[in-house]
Amino acid sequence: MSKLKHYETMFILKSTLTDEETVAQIDSIKTIIEKNGGEISSCDDIGSKNLAYEIEKSKRGYYFVIYF
Repeated sequence: MSKLKHYETMFILKSTLTDEETVAQIDSIKTIIEKNGGEISSCDDIGSKNLAYEIEKSKRGYYFVIYF
């Protein structure tokens, strides 16, 4: 009997992306997980928030979490 391992990853996308670009980036990451044998159990779309500190001159980012 094999035990399933559960993982989560949070990533931050540039807030300057269009809605379509944001969805495309999220779908791309989901595809990578699934192609490598991962099964996505849920996602948490946190949305646009202020960053704790500036990253590449950006003060906001789009937060997304995938549980797999």
